[in-house]
Amino acid sequence: MTVDMSDIDKAIERYEEKREIAKKMRDKNVDISIIVDTTNLSEEEIRAL
Repeated sequence: MTVDMSDIDKAIERYEEKREIAKKMRDKNVDISIIVDTTNLSEEEIRAL
Protein backbone atom coordinates (compact mmCIF):
# COMPACT_ATOMS: atom_id res chain seq x y z
CA MET A 1 0.00 0.00 0.00
CA THR A 2 1.33 3.41 -0.90
CA VAL A 3 0.43 6.58 0.90
CA ASP A 4 0.09 9.82 -1.01
CA MET A 5 1.88 12.48 1.02
CA SER A 6 -0.58 15.10 -0.20
CA ASP A 7 -3.34 13.16 1.61
CA ILE A 8 -1.30 13.25 4.81
CA ASP A 9 -0.63 16.97 4.36
CA LYS A 10 -4.36 17.60 3.86
CA ALA A 11 -5.22 15.62 6.99
CA ILE A 12 -2.68 17.57 9.04
CA GLU A 13 -4.05 20.83 7.69
CA ARG A 14 -7.63 19.84 8.60
CA TYR A 15 -6.51 18.85 12.10
CA GLU A 16 -4.71 22.16 12.61
CA GLU A 17 -7.79 24.04 11.40
CA LYS A 18 -9.96 22.15 13.91
CA ARG A 19 -7.54 23.10 16.69
CA GLU A 20 -7.66 26.78 15.67
CA ILE A 21 -11.46 26.74 15.60
CA ALA A 22 -11.60 25.00 18.98
CA LYS A 23 -9.25 27.57 20.51
CA LYS A 24 -11.33 30.47 19.19
CA MET A 25 -14.51 28.87 20.51
CA ARG A 26 -12.91 28.20 23.91
CA ASP A 27 -11.65 31.79 24.08
CA LYS A 28 -15.25 32.93 23.52
CA ASN A 29 -16.38 30.74 26.43
CA VAL A 30 -18.32 28.27 24.29
CA ASP A 31 -19.21 25.20 26.35
CA ILE A 32 -16.57 22.48 26.01
CA SER A 33 -19.19 19.86 25.07
CA ILE A 34 -20.25 21.99 22.09
CA ILE A 35 -16.62 22.37 20.99
CA VAL A 36 -16.10 18.60 21.27
CA ASP A 37 -19.23 17.95 19.18
CA THR A 38 -18.25 20.55 16.59
CA THR A 39 -14.57 19.69 16.15
CA ASN A 40 -14.41 16.01 17.18
CA LEU A 41 -11.37 16.86 19.31
CA SER A 42 -11.16 15.42 22.79
CA GLU A 43 -12.04 17.50 25.82
CA GLU A 44 -8.50 17.07 27.13
CA GLU A 45 -7.02 18.35 23.89
CA ILE A 46 -9.31 21.38 23.87
CA ARG A 47 -8.46 22.25 27.47
CA ALA A 48 -4.74 22.04 26.60
CA LEU A 49 -5.01 24.62 23.83
